[in-house]
Amino acid sequence: MSLLFLLQTLSFPAFAGNIADEAEVNFQLAREAYRQGDFDRALFHFMVSNRLSPNRAVTFNIGRTYQSQGRFPEAYRWYQSALDSDEPTSERTLEQIKESLEGLKAKVALLRVTSEPPGATVYLDRKALGSVGETPLEIPLPPKQYMVILEMSGHEDFETEGIDLRRQGDIKDVAHTMVPIVGTVEVEGESGATVHVGTEEAESSCEVPCSLDLPEGTQILYFKKEGFRSLPSLIEVEQGRTVQLAADLLPITGTLVVDADERGSLIEIDGKPAGYTPAVLTDVQVGDHVVTVSYRGYEPEEIEVDIVEDETVDLGRVALRPRFQVTAASRFAENVAEAPASVTLIPREEIRAFGYQSVIEAVAGVRGLYQTSDLVYDYLGVRGFGRLGDFNNRILLTVDGHRWNENVFGSSYLGNDFFTDLEDVERVEVVRGPGSALYGSNAFFGVLNVVTRDGGSDLRPHAVITGVNGGIRARGSVGFGDEEMGAWASVGGIYNPGREYVFAEYADNPNEGVSANADETYSRSLAAKAWVGDFTLQGAYAGREKELPTGQFGTVLGDPRAQVGDYRGFLEGRYQRVAEKTSVDVRAYLDTYRNNWRGPYAREYIFNDDHVESWFGAQAQLNQQIGTAIELTAGAETRQDLNHLVRSFEFDEVGGVPLNEEAGEPPFLERDATQATYSGYGVVDIRAGDLVRLNLGGRVDAYNWTVADVTIDPLLSPRGALILTPGDETVKLMAGQAFRAPSAFELFYDDGGLSSRAPEPGSLRPEQILTIDAEWTHSFNEILTSTFNAYFNQIDNLIEDGLDDGAAVKFNTLEPVRTVGAEFEVRRWWRSGWMFAGQVSWQTTNLGENFLASGDDVTPFTNSPALLGTLMGAAPLLPNVTLASKLRGETPRVTQDGFNTNGAVLWDVTLTGDIERPDVNFGVGVRNLLDWDEVHPGGNDVEMDELPQRGRSLFATIKINI
Repeated sequence: MSLLFLLQTLSFPAFAGNIADEAEVNFQLAREAYRQGDFDRALFHFMVSNRLSPNRAVTFNIGRTYQSQGRFPEAYRWYQSALDSDEPTSERTLEQIKESLEGLKAKVALLRVTSEPPGATVYLDRKALGSVGETPLEIPLPPKQYMVILEMSGHEDFETEGIDLRRQGDIKDVAHTMVPIVGTVEVEGESGATVHVGTEEAESSCEVPCSLDLPEGTQILYFKKEGFRSLPSLIEVEQGRTVQLAADLLPITGTLVVDADERGSLIEIDGKPAGYTPAVLTDVQVGDHVVTVSYRGYEPEEIEVDIVEDETVDLGRVALRPRFQVTAASRFAENVAEAPASVTLIPREEIRAFGYQSVIEAVAGVRGLYQTSDLVYDYLGVRGFGRLGDFNNRILLTVDGHRWNENVFGSSYLGNDFFTDLEDVERVEVVRGPGSALYGSNAFFGVLNVVTRDGGSDLRPHAVITGVNGGIRARGSVGFGDEEMGAWASVGGIYNPGREYVFAEYADNPNEGVSANADETYSRSLAAKAWVGDFTLQGAYAGREKELPTGQFGTVLGDPRAQVGDYRGFLEGRYQRVAEKTSVDVRAYLDTYRNNWRGPYAREYIFNDDHVESWFGAQAQLNQQIGTAIELTAGAETRQDLNHLVRSFEFDEVGGVPLNEEAGEPPFLERDATQATYSGYGVVDIRAGDLVRLNLGGRVDAYNWTVADVTIDPLLSPRGALILTPGDETVKLMAGQAFRAPSAFELFYDDGGLSSRAPEPGSLRPEQILTIDAEWTHSFNEILTSTFNAYFNQIDNLIEDGLDDGAAVKFNTLEPVRTVGAEFEVRRWWRSGWMFAGQVSWQTTNLGENFLASGDDVTPFTNSPALLGTLMGAAPLLPNVTLASKLRGETPRVTQDGFNTNGAVLWDVTLTGDIERPDVNFGVGVRNLLDWDEVHPGGNDVEMDELPQRGRSLFATIKINI
């Protein structure tokens, strides 16, 4: 009855055309055959009707016909097909189909096949029999054993063992994950680009750089990144092979125009170098970028820009703010205006524009400073104090904070006995005032810190040659790297044949006072620095041999055998970590020094002094920020002599055997003067908002001499500064005390009375200075300032030369040396190739209690000009050419014999420039353009009361950048 019901209720759909009619005819024939029990004929017509016009009713009737024939697996499949059909039907019909399927389950064996991914083609026993469908698939089968085969494009075929379906009602499941047939594609190229397989709109498969496993065959990959045009790549993937592919993207660009106040400023886009100002950058990728414009000595400027396709963004002229930072004032970087000292910076631009070749040239004309030459060494006078022959031992010279003063004389070499040129120097920091609170001995009047190149500097290899004063300088340098890692090394040398002098004091000598061919100089220096992150390894060496043209210490005038040699070197390892709240600076170093002096007193009588020393040391410093108002600095340092030999003897020819050795006698002097120093210091810095800063600190130094009869009590060096910064004004009130311990030369040197005798053991005490400073600076804008400074110095226990049976002996003065002075300066710092500075310095320095008295009531202080003045400026003549001029003047100085020199007006003019192709820097200049007859006072070591200085001289230099 149910079959008849279906045949009556499942009406055949009406279709237009002959196919629908034919389907309807076959359906009716099938119904008739089914009523008559002719199931084969009914099945034939049902099949034809379903093929012509498939529908759920026909499918169901095919299943019923197979069931009537007892062919249960086929019936099951057609019932299942009817159930899965999408054709709308009634709930009653669906229930009947489900009932029919349920009723057949006990009469068939079922094989359920699934795969991952689905869609695999299913074969039974062998492919030649044809597929039975695609997974997922439920297959009704006659009971027996079967083998299942799965096939899917791009995947390996799968074949089961025999599956036992020997009983009706058995159900077996076959599940398999298809193994893809793949090759590997490794994608490199534009970092951050996404990879899309097949279509541009497909989901991202990975981000470059990456690796993909893709199906075998032809694949198309698209790469996408913001600011780039998407480009496809067609590749052939083979099983088991790796294909290398570059993600080449075509950037979408616009144009960026950048200029800056400082020509040659570095342009970086998103941290990557892009050129130097002025520049028109035509291939800047579209999108948001951060443009950084930087120039050494200036604060970098960061500008956010949005680049649009085929459009131009003009940043105009970027104004860079000078970075007025000094490290020597507090042993860490800080703003000059806030440093607890009176500071002057000599930047790289000034060094180059004025053609400075030595430190003494660079600081000449700085307020309060003046130079003196005894034709052998260059000396620096500070605020009216410039003792002849003191080896600059009251000034501390440092190289990147490393002490250059040696331990024999305490000397700080400032001329060509230091570096042969200043090509490796970024700036010179002049810090006036007592520096012993941080540095110990020798920082008596102040500190000169020479800052060398680092990762932010120009590290290109270059070669330089300079002609000056009839001599020649040459140097070469190599370098590489950036701020994170890099290195440079340089070597330089000087040869100067010297000049001829005529000294009236020697007019009665056989040579009539002429000193000829006795002024030759040879100098050389090596310097190197390497850095990786927070670690720095640095070393330097300087050596010079200089003939003595002045008959020093009574030697034969004009004898070229009279010569002095100075050799200084160091190697230092440094770890410096600067963080927001805590900074650490640790150094360890090894230093060497040798001084050799030869003096001919007769044809076969040459006197020799030899001082040899080496030492090692270590220093550690911690800076800790506490809250927002307090910063603490604590440090410790030690220096330990490895050897310190002082030796004097005679010989009859240069390089000959000492006469004392031939005679079996001891030398005049042979002494081991090794020492050790132990130091600790601390500074507290208190800030009350942005207006008030109080800086208080001090240091204790203890000396340990191996010589038993020499002792120096521990020395305390305090320092304090109150700094007020209201608006555009900066007011500094500073006071401090410094010391200078007697040098080994002053304590022990004794040549048997020929020129010197050692003082009595324990009689020589350290010098001490008290300094009070008041400084007011007004900032008109970020580059134009005026500074007024007034100061008072008092020196106690000044070490001077006295006479003992015609030989010099060191002693401490009983009366203090006092200085009162004032300085005024106006300075326009470097910008766009322009600068200007003018200063005038006045002081009076006297020995004795009535230091402000005049006339016969006061002892005039030698080599102490009352007035100093400087006018200097630089201006660009052309975009790559700068003209610089410096005019210095000073009032007369008192000589050893109580006479006055004629003062001096010295005018220097320098022209410097750049040639882009080839990359060459050049400079030409004249020193003492007016050919002023300049003289300096002579010291106790020469017969001359006045020593003539060089007149007009020319120099020319060329630097080739490689």
